[in-house]
Amino acid sequence: AGTTRSRTATRRRRRRRSRRRRLAAQQAAAAQQAWQQQLAWQQPVAQPVQVVKMDAASCERELDALFEKELALQGAISTDAAAAALSASVVRSALLPHQLQALAWMMAQEDEATPPPASVYERRLEKGQEVWFCTVTNSSTAVKPHGARGGLLCDDMGLGKTLTTLALIAVNQPDGVRLSGAAPAAPAAP
Repeated sequence: AGTTRSRTATRRRRRRRSRRRRLAAQQAAAAQQAWQQQLAWQQPVAQPVQVVKMDAASCERELDALFEKELALQGAISTDAAAAALSASVVRSALLPHQLQALAWMMAQEDEATPPPASVYERRLEKGQEVWFCTVTNSSTAVKPHGARGGLLCDDMGLGKTLTTLALIAVNQPDGVRLSGAAPAAPAAP
């Protein structure tokens, strides 16, 4: 009789454990499903992209046209504003003309009041629908892309990238923030 009771108790414990495991698995599955549903509404809906294949020559022509467009825009950037901002900053080193030009370009890239200086997207009409065509990837999207800011300062070694970048930091301070122009105190003589 004692063996039968212990077997019955063991079976009951196993059934309870099995029920708990099933319940835990169901709860985990429900939590995962709820999490996936929550993520689903947060993710943007993918827009169809149309890819246009180009040969090497037409791709090179597109890139050359984009480069010429950027050069024309760079020519329109005046170094006068950069020179004025630099003279009012804590930078005491004189910038060379190419450094001043780089500073003016970087200031224009970071200025949020003006539209981005160059864009690789063109507004086009395809199959009766307005799309944005990327001249670099040769793809189209119906959603207007965000303008890109920033850039890369890729001068050769020794041409003053560090000084130009420090000058940008000095002239591009938020309102109310002023860098100190005082020289550090000399150590006391023993």
